[in-house]
Amino acid sequence: VQFYSSCQWVHKDYRGQKFGRILDHLKKNICFDIFNARIQYAIHKESLKDYHLNDLNYSNSEWFATKASGEVFNIAWITQEDWTSKLDDVRKIYS
Repeated sequence: VQFYSSCQWVHKDYRGQKFGRILDHLKKNICFDIFNARIQYAIHKESLKDYHLNDLNYSNSEWFATKASGEVFNIAWITQEDWTSKLDDVRKIYS
């Protein structure tokens, strides 16, 4: 079972701040704990790769597609096992 979601539902003013991260982490907990997903993934602009890896705690972010305009998109993902192993580090953010 896989769930797609991206941070596009978080207003740009909150991206990179604690509130945006809280919502994304809550989303992952819902996907993994309630729906028992195996993978949660998001498609994002390449320029947001570090944000997805460092702030949203995805495990991987790789090239996915390039639009005719030259804009590059990546796909980021995390498995249930990886998310569970990162939970202690994620919880430190909120203490």
